[in-house]
Parts: sequence; C-alpha cells; structure tokens
Amino acid sequence: MDHAHRLPRLLVAFVGLLGVIVIIGWHTASPTIVQLSPNWAPMQYNTALCMLLTACMLLADWAARTRTARILATALIALPLLTLVQYLTGADFGIDQLFITPFVDTQTSHPGRMAPNTALAFIMIGATGWLRPEHRYQHLLITALASLTLWLSLLALMGYLSNLTPAYGWGSLTAMAAHTAIGFVLLSAAIILTALFRYQAEAPIEWQLACAAPLMLMLILAFQLVPIRNSEILREEKTQADLALLQEHIYLKLNWLDLMLNENFTGLPSSEVSNHFAIRVQSTQNASVPLLFHMGSQRFISLTPLKETIQTFAQANDYSYQLANAQGIALLGAADLPINTFTGQLQLTFGGEPLTLTITPNTLASNNRLTETNTFILAISLTTLVGFFVILRNIRRRSKAEAEAAALYARFKQAINTFNEGFAILTPDGTITDKNNKLNNPHAKHLCDLIEPTAARELLDYLYSPDTESKTLKTTSRDGAPLAVNLANIPGSDSFVLVSVNLRESLGQLKVLEHQQALINSAFNASTNGLCVLDGKLTVVKANQTLCDWFKKSEAQLLGQPLANVLLGENTTKLIIELESISANPGITRELEIKLNIDNHTSWMQARGASEFSPDSKSMLTTLSLKCIDQQKSLIEQLNQSILELSKSNEELDQFAYVASHDLKSPLVGIKNISDWLDEDYHHLLPEEGRKHLQLIRSRCRRMMTLLDDLLQYSRAGRLDKAYDTIDLKSFAQDILSMYDIHQTFSLHCDDTTLHAPRVPLETLLRNLVNNSIKHHHCDSGNIYITVEETSRGVTLHYSDDGPGIDEKYYTNVIKPFTTLAPKDKTEGSGMGLAIIAKIADSLNGKLTLGRGPEGGLKVSLRLPNKEIQ
Repeated sequence: MDHAHRLPRLLVAFVGLLGVIVIIGWHTASPTIVQLSPNWAPMQYNTALCMLLTACMLLADWAARTRTARILATALIALPLLTLVQYLTGADFGIDQLFITPFVDTQTSHPGRMAPNTALAFIMIGATGWLRPEHRYQHLLITALASLTLWLSLLALMGYLSNLTPAYGWGSLTAMAAHTAIGFVLLSAAIILTALFRYQAEAPIEWQLACAAPLMLMLILAFQLVPIRNSEILREEKTQADLALLQEHIYLKLNWLDLMLNENFTGLPSSEVSNHFAIRVQSTQNASVPLLFHMGSQRFISLTPLKETIQTFAQANDYSYQLANAQGIALLGAADLPINTFTGQLQLTFGGEPLTLTITPNTLASNNRLTETNTFILAISLTTLVGFFVILRNIRRRSKAEAEAAALYARFKQAINTFNEGFAILTPDGTITDKNNKLNNPHAKHLCDLIEPTAARELLDYLYSPDTESKTLKTTSRDGAPLAVNLANIPGSDSFVLVSVNLRESLGQLKVLEHQQALINSAFNASTNGLCVLDGKLTVVKANQTLCDWFKKSEAQLLGQPLANVLLGENTTKLIIELESISANPGITRELEIKLNIDNHTSWMQARGASEFSPDSKSMLTTLSLKCIDQQKSLIEQLNQSILELSKSNEELDQFAYVASHDLKSPLVGIKNISDWLDEDYHHLLPEEGRKHLQLIRSRCRRMMTLLDDLLQYSRAGRLDKAYDTIDLKSFAQDILSMYDIHQTFSLHCDDTTLHAPRVPLETLLRNLVNNSIKHHHCDSGNIYITVEETSRGVTLHYSDDGPGIDEKYYTNVIKPFTTLAPKDKTEGSGMGLAIIAKIADSLNGKLTLGRGPEGGLKVSLRLPNKEIQ
C-alpha cells in the first residue's frame, strides 16, 4: 500500500481515537474534552459512540469484511434515525441518556441528545456502508453523500469561527459540536479520497459533478444563513427594547399598586405591612386572578391591572410570557416557557416578594428592509442554482461532445491508416496538421518536406488562391521517387486534403494484381465444373472453358445470353427462380440438382449459386457452378442395388441358419433320446465301457446343440434392435442373473446408475458374460462386478469377476468364433460367447477391450458412443 492510499485509513483511525477520547471525557466528567469551549455545544455521548462505529465500519469495509461493515452500518443508521424521529414526533425513547447522565447542556435542547444535523450526517455516512463502489452509480452516490457531509460539517466549522449560530445549530435545537464537525470533515475526506484513488487517470466528469453538486447546495444554504442571522440579531435587539418599554409600564402599575397597598392596609405597623405579604393566584370561573395577601389580617389586593398590562403588551408584540415567584412557580402566563437566545427577563419586587418576568418572542422580527434583503438573497440563490444546473448541463454536453469527437477522431485515424495512399490535412500555408503512416515522409511537417521544390511552390500557390475544386500533378518526392499528388479543398473549411500515390509501388501492385488475375482466370478455365458469372438480370457476363465445351459454343457466343436460353432441361425453371432469390439476397448460397440437355443427351448436374456486390461494376453478380454428377448417380443406383441384394442375402442367411439349426438339431435330439432309452432299458446289461460310450454320445449331442444355438445367435448378433432406452443398470443386471438361479452362490456388485443405451444388445451382451463367468469359474461361488464411466462422448461399461481369468497372450484369439482355451472334452462351451460379444460391440460402433480385473478375473470393457455421435 502506497502513502497516498494509507492516508484515508490514518484519517479514519484518528476519528475513531477522537470518539474514544470524548467517551472517556464523559466518564471522567471532563468539560474541556467534551465541550472544548464553555460557550460551545458539547459532543454528546451518542455522537462520540457513532464516531467510533463509523471508523470501525469504514476500516472493515476497506478490509473487504463486507458483512461486518454492513452490520456496523445498520447500527450507525439506526441510532441517528431514532434521534431524528424523536425530534419530529416529540417522543422520548430513552436513548439520549442510555449510557450516561450528561453534566453539560450548553446549546442543548434535550440533555444527551445529538444535534439533528449530526444525526443526518451519520445517516448519510452509514448509507455508504451499504453501497458497493464496484457499481458505477452506487460509486457516484457514495461520493455525493460524502461530499454533502463534508460541506455540511465545514459550514458548521465556519459558523463557529464567524459566530454564525444557524450554521451549526438549527433553531433552538441541540447544536453540532466543533470537534464533531472536525470528525465529519476527516471522515468524508477519507471516503472521497478512497473513491478518487479508484481512478488511475483523471477522474471522470460524473465523479467531479458528484463532488461539486453538494458544494453548490451548501453555498445556497450559506446564503440563506445570513438573513437568518440578521433576523436573530434584530429579534434580540427588539426583545431588549420591548423589555425596557414593558419595564416602564410595569413600574407605573407597581407604583399605583403601592398606593393601593397603603390605602388598604392603613393602621397596620409598617414592619407588618412590608413583611407579611404573599402573592397568590385565585382561580375563578372565567380566569385566574393574582392577589396580594396580608398574612396577618387576611386582607388582599387584586393584581389584575398588572396582569392586563403584561398580557396586552404580549399580545400586541407577539410574545409568550411568564411571571414566576422566587420558587419558580408560574403566577401568570405559560406554565412551561422555553428559554432561548431571544428570551428577556425582568426582576421585580412587590409586597416584599421577588418576582421574575420572562418574555419569549413567538416569531423572528422583520422589517421592510430586512424583507427586501431576504428576497434579494433568495433571488440570488435561485439564480445561482439555475446557473449551476445550466453550467452542469453544458459541462455534461461538452464532455459528451468531446468524447464523441475523440471517438470520431480515433475512427478517422484508424480509417486513414488503412489507406494504401499517403494522406494529409494541410492549412493554407502548407503546414501538415494530420497525416497517416503511408505518407512518403511520415516525419514531414510541411508540404515542402514531401515533394520537390518546384511542384511544392505550384501547390502552395494553389493553397493561397484555389481556382479549381482540386489540383493534380505528377512530381517526385524529396528522395526522387515518382509521385502523383492530388490536392482538394475541404468544403466549409479553409483546410485542404492531400493524397499522394507512389507510382513505383502502384506499378508493382498493378503487376501483382495482373498476376493474381491471370491465376484466377487460369483456375476459372481449368475447373472441371461448368462456371459462369451472371449480372442482375441473370445474363451471362463470363463463362469458363468447361461450360463452353459442354454446349459446343465459344465464350463470345454465350456472353449476353439469358441463362434461361442457355440451360435447357428438367428443373431449370426452378433453378432460375432460386438464382433470382439469391441475387436479391446477397451472401446466401443455394444448391439444386437438375437435368440438362447436353450434346443430345441428358446429364445430371449439381447446381450451386452465390451472389456478391461488385464495387467495380456497382451491380450484383451471381456465380453459378455446374458439376456433372452422372457418375455419382450411377454409383448411388449401384449402391442401392447392392443394399437390396445384401438385404435379400441376409434374409436368406437367417432362413438358412434357422432351418439348419432346426434340421440339424432334430437328428441330434433323436440320437440323444435313443441313447437315453438304451441307458434306461439296458443299463444293467451294458458293461461299464458301454455306459461310458452312451454318456459320451449324449455329451456330444448337447455340445452340438449348444454350438448350433450359438451359431444362430452369432449370425443375428449384428442385426439386433439398436433402439436406445433408459436403463436402470442395477435392476437390469439383477434380472439377468436371476435367469441362472445363482443368487445363493454368486454375488453381484453393480453401480446404481441409469444408462441411455440399446436395451436388446446390452441384454445379450451381459447374458453371455454372466454365462462365461459361471461356466469358467474355478469355484462354486464367486463375485461379479459391473461399473460404469460416463464422459461427454459416451459411456464405458466394465464387467469383471474373480475367476481364473485369461492370459494376456490369448486376448486376440478368444474373441474369434469357436475358440476355447480348455479342451473341448472338458468344457461345455462352444467358444462363441466372446465372439458374439465382439460382434455386438462392432455393430454398435463400440470398442471392446479385454484385461485383468482388480480381483484377478477377466475384465471386459465396452465403450459405447452417445446416440448423437453414433
């Protein structure tokens, strides 16, 4: 982390330390820490706590601990939000003195409650904890909220420095403390710096406006503070003047009441008259009347004239008032009168009892001059606001226009750099203001640096006084290369466009183009396909030699002929319609098979058409390719005939296999039955050797019948139903094993999975494998293992057992028909099992591999492709 990116974290850490210090100041009852100055508002305990929460939230957010940061942001928003609700509703939720009882209440409307502008600033900073700077508009909103907090706190600091109380205190509510404003300045500056560091280059205009817009709002607010402060000063002065006037009226009334007092209490000792009086308030049906009681004689005098004097004055000058005794009990006026900077008090004494008269203005004072000033400042503020938004709109438009101009210039530079010619923009004095990299002198700054002096003077004369739209001449460059130069005025401008062509390079390029054209013509005429180029009306404009040879005409005879007159045969009308569609929709191709009448016979042709716009002829050209496919058609007919004959042969083979199997098995069944009868009827007469011969006859019959069944199954193995189906492999394998009734001797271990495979071939394959496992196992019991591997290209089925297995050198032979490793006299098999499996795998486009399984037995792996691949 560099020093610039470390600065925001240092600022936030300092603010967190400030919050901790103020919290300690409240607990240690230190006014200097809490208040800074006796006349300044204190930083409330909740404010210091929120300062600490803000520092922790920002550090957690910058450490990528988003969840922790959002929890702290929620708490930071909740406490100030509840404070604002208390101000708005007059409620008291008990949060102001939740942690500590305040001992300082300077400029505090509610003890312990943070200022409303402080609460608003905390809500704005807390909201930044929920916004993500990765999103463009949320990033701008973070900057705007931080900027608004910055200018709001700076306004409060300037208010303290200039004694402008409305800048840091809203009306009679609690004011923002000076060190609270300092903390907000540091916090918002840290957030703005972090947002600025996200831009590697210059910050975009949107971000700058997000910073400047709150400044304009604060300036307008500052303009309004001046007349507000003037109204406050005028109100204070008027209150003091009114209080002095009221004092004169009250003293007159008091003197009159003193005379009444002397008349009503004549005859009493003077000491008793002055020391035994008390003022009481007697409530009647219509009003409360203050009375002066003499404690000894129970005589009294009404103070209604005094009440009328004060009440008349208060109503006439829009004051609220209160007359209270020494104990603070309200005798006249409001029972609970709020005290603020505009409140005036007058100390009175009557009947020996001290009284306090308090008056508070209900509204700020105003006069015509002050109203005119306020109107003028308001007009200036509105004009400034409108001007700011106009400037903002113009800046935005200018920024957009500059971006569009930069993009347009980039496209312009990219375009001129693709030119094969040299390109430059000149002023009337020949200075080069822009150029591409194909100019003959890329470092040239003036026309004279490009061409020889005589031609340069001639072109300069044209620049000074152009008499034609453009000027072209042949000249040479400063190094002697031949050039062709064209100079033309740009309409609506005093600049000129210069295009220079290196004739030496152009001649070389022309030769290259001629060579390429010769190659194209050679390939065009050497093609075995008939090729022709058609214009928009499908008229022949070029034909190759093959096409001319087919129709026994020269190219000159074909040129200008409508295609409909050239091509005669079946489907040619449909071809013409397709070519018209292609001509109307460039970029597409169409293919069609047609029959053409060529040299008194009919030939099959594959026609392919495509169209493109030709910049040279400024028209649509269609290319038609005709390929003779008579040989392919003949081969297809032969192939279809072969397929038909093969199908018929397969049917005859199936019939032969079935008949052969049935006819050959019938004598074998007879022989077997006769040997069984002989054994049953003459068992006791036959010697041991004769019984062995009968047993051998029966064994050979069974082997022959098995061989015939396997031969029939082998002949049909490649023609099984290959329809794919969804197979539950485990239950599928269990059903096959249940056919052999070996569930008590052989155990199946199979993957519980679902396959998409051909059901009938897979069933035949597994039956042969299970049969081999049972037949060739060296024990009476064993295990069979079936696993599956699935890939994007197909599925591989692995089958293995724990039998004796097969030596690797026999893997190639065992899949051949009639192959057994054990002597035929010692096995009941025909040697067709693995051959049938191999033929099934081949018919499914699969691959069969043999190996040794983990348990030592034979492992057969069959890889089957997906249905789509197959």
